[in-house]
Amino acid sequence: MNHNSAPMKPPMTAPRSSENGSGRDGSEVRRQVALLFTEQLSIEVPTDDTDLLDGGILDSLKFVELLVQLEQRFGTRVNLNEFEPDNFRSIDRIAQFVVQQSLGQVAD
Repeated sequence: MNHNSAPMKPPMTAPRSSENGSGRDGSEVRRQVALLFTEQLSIEVPTDDTDLLDGGILDSLKFVELLVQLEQRFGTRVNLNEFEPDNFRSIDRIAQFVVQQSLGQVAD
């Protein structure tokens, strides 16, 4: 028998960070959030700190789509009773929100 097939690779997941114990590396989450905007929402964001809300980049329909994508990609659920718009003001803040939620420490 000839077994020349390559071993299967495990599915990609967000890297684990041993420094903060969050299970997610902030820079990797930021990169994935930026890709989510480009690939899933078809939105080009100039910088990671661009204000998505005041700049009109993220309208209400795209915002709902963003919430769905965050849940699918990161398992991040947003309780609308505790919704804080500032958590979604920029790619940086969204990434911070995802990491904080994974720690169970979402800022008010």
